[in-house]
Amino acid sequence: MHEESDPEEERQPLLGDGGYVKGGGGRRKQRAAVKFADGKPKPTIEDLQWEVEEAQNIMRSNVEKLVNEREERLENVLGRSEKLHDAAGSFARVSRRARVRIWLRSNKWTICIICTAVVLILCAVVTVIVLKSKGVI
Repeated sequence: MHEESDPEEERQPLLGDGGYVKGGGGRRKQRAAVKFADGKPKPTIEDLQWEVEEAQNIMRSNVEKLVNEREERLENVLGRSEKLHDAAGSFARVSRRARVRIWLRSNKWTICIICTAVVLILCAVVTVIVLKSKGVI
């Protein structure tokens, strides 16, 4: 039932001319169109390796694109955060000034009354000192 065959015959494809040739210091596979029974070409190891390398290159390219996009987005976020930090500092300065102005506006009359009272007290003290030194009091 099962016939023993030569290993050379097992390497021969069923369809097409894909035999081995001698030459160049060794045997190498002849690059002929080897086809399956349905007519599609049978891929060789070199073809498969090329497809794997092509897929690796595509994946590397995709990863590089993603890294570049992420880097651009990160730079954009960093730029916005710096602008926000600057705006926060400016807001703090403006709000401090506004707080002082509002405090002065609301306490203006209190400050005026206190200053007037201090001046009147100083005048009274100076007057008393002068009058005591002249012997009037």
